[in-house]
Amino acid sequence: MDPAVLDDLDTQVPDRYPQVRSLLVVRHGYLVYERYWHGFDAADGQELHSITKSITSALIGIALGDRKLKGLEQTVGELLAPHLPKHPDPRVGAVTVRQLLTMTGGLPGDDQPTGGDVRLSRRLFRSRDWVAHILGRPLAATPGTSFAYSNASSHLLSAIVADASGQSTLAVARAKLFNPLGIRSDNVFQPLAGHPPTPAQLQAWRQA
Repeated sequence: MDPAVLDDLDTQVPDRYPQVRSLLVVRHGYLVYERYWHGFDAADGQELHSITKSITSALIGIALGDRKLKGLEQTVGELLAPHLPKHPDPRVGAVTVRQLLTMTGGLPGDDQPTGGDVRLSRRLFRSRDWVAHILGRPLAATPGTSFAYSNASSHLLSAIVADASGQSTLAVARAKLFNPLGIRSDNVFQPLAGHPPTPAQLQAWRQA
């Protein structure tokens, strides 16, 4: 790798991409470039938003490797049976792990640019049982027939990881992913699901 190219990043990144806070380049397993901007350093955390979906997908793969899950064709009806409401959409139980991973499970989208409804997320946040609330929604499409960007799909995957492992998703992530990779997660903030956050909780979220 050309050192001059790496040196050029020091000026090119802040000039062209002023929103970037950090950049690390790894080549052949070695860290060859590491820079931080806007007053950040390696000890600072960052809210990751939907990058969490990739982490959750990795945890599904780890659960498969650890034989906590049998395969990607296992269904919601099998894995999340205790959470199913009394009268769900009859198609919900047939949604597979593979379909949740690819967001083709038929769950309604919650992203406006892809035809979803952002109000779905607001209703979810106000519910007392997020998993049961998601499973109680009618599907928007037959599973496996179409894509819809869905935060709810990833939340169900998180519930599957937790139920299959007998631990919280965060505990699994720390033991199997974060700690082995040297990723600190001691200051992570977990809001109380299903209740509107208090001002103190919102402040803790921002600090975390």
